[in-house]
Amino acid sequence: MTMEEYLKEESMALSELCKITGIKHDTMSKYKYGLRIPNLTNMKLIAMATKYKVNANDFYGTNNSWVFMQY
Repeated sequence: MTMEEYLKEESMALSELCKITGIKHDTMSKYKYGLRIPNLTNMKLIAMATKYKVNANDFYGTNNSWVFMQY
């Protein structure tokens, strides 16, 4: 699930996800629109905050569940 899909499904503003994760809004916005891929620390924060609905696989465009598990 993409971050954009998650936010829509949860009726959550990007700013709310930023508060939960502690990631700055401009950085999170770049993740949301695919302009950047989160580093390992931020990837973990996003995954935990979204209950793993958004994870590394979503940023790398793969459906393999093992990619995130290797971290």
